[in-house]
Amino acid sequence: MTRSGVAVAFAAALLGVLGAVSRYRELLLLAIGCATTLAIAIAWAASKRTNLVATSEYAPARPEDGQLVEATVHVRNHGRRTSRPMVAVEQVGADAYGLEIPELAAAQKHDGTYTFVAPRRGQLTVSRAPAANTDPIGLVRRTELDGQDTQIRVYPRWHSGIAPILGPDARVGRGTVGVPRGEYDFHSLRDYEPGDPLRLIHWRATAKRGEPLVRRLEVPDEAEQLIVLDNSALSLNAEDFEHAVRVAASLAVAARRAGLALELRTVCGPAVARLRRTGRSASATAAMELLCDVEQMPLKQGPDLAAVLAGLGRGRADVARRGAAFRSENAGPVVLGVVTGFLSTRTATALSRARQRFEAAYVVQVGEKVPVTRVKDVECVRIKTSEDLVGQWKRLVRG
Repeated sequence: MTRSGVAVAFAAALLGVLGAVSRYRELLLLAIGCATTLAIAIAWAASKRTNLVATSEYAPARPEDGQLVEATVHVRNHGRRTSRPMVAVEQVGADAYGLEIPELAAAQKHDGTYTFVAPRRGQLTVSRAPAANTDPIGLVRRTELDGQDTQIRVYPRWHSGIAPILGPDARVGRGTVGVPRGEYDFHSLRDYEPGDPLRLIHWRATAKRGEPLVRRLEVPDEAEQLIVLDNSALSLNAEDFEHAVRVAASLAVAARRAGLALELRTVCGPAVARLRRTGRSASATAAMELLCDVEQMPLKQGPDLAAVLAGLGRGRADVARRGAAFRSENAGPVVLGVVTGFLSTRTATALSRARQRFEAAYVVQVGEKVPVTRVKDVECVRIKTSEDLVGQWKRLVRG
């Protein structure tokens, strides 16, 4: 019942008691009138009940933070009675979106849409509040549409135009900027992506198709990509850490698009994502799932980056511990990538020693005030935000 219905019910009871005690017929008649009105409202609500069912869809289903999401709510009347117009409200974080649902006859459908910007990466709950109507005089509330909670995984934003480093001499992967002539074998054709050099365009195939096609180049014994994300508060503040997560996501997607085996680790916590080599463009979902939930650990909690680097790649035994199935997919070299902020002397020393156990190594330092730390035989890139990655990366792979 609504507040008005509760008030009428209370008035009916109070007037009935007062009328019985004082023996005033007028009070008893008023009590009977209130009770009758309330009973009629309850009967009306029961007889007019409909069966509305709503389902929600979100495109894309797994958006990136800051990406525009289109929500579609499908409403169908499964009952035999015509429903009354109402407003359904969906709560997305701190924002509420109202959807007007018109009068629906039996078996009639209605689709309502709205858009919202995906917030910070992580688990997003979209809550739809129950939608209700009242009787004509507003005494009884009748739920027409049940509430529902939908969970959406918001992935970190990533940037295209990144090519995985394959080794100290042949730095970049398939069909992207900086590919040296004669060091790669032609594999197949793929769609043109922004940043691809014109010399890789296959003009004859482009003319036949009408859209640019680019040569996809293969490198024998392509290196597995081992990416280490520093999630310790020792080297990154909260804002820079979010940019570091986006950098790691960009590197992971680049490796998987090149079909490379990938292992993604965090410094604090047991979070590890391993993806096998495919020989073709593959999904980076497992890595994105890890990055969706990774959090920055407080100071002095868990190991630091130097300790993790000291334990990486100690001979083939370290590879064996990853599992025979993963090793069989990639028996070739391993390239180490580190995403961090401030690089201490101790960490730089550990990175220099770890470099000797890998085919190649690079470090991406994130932060506006982070000084560039040079490490022998390690490619170093410093960026203020993740948006600077593509430009700095192209300078790196071009030498």
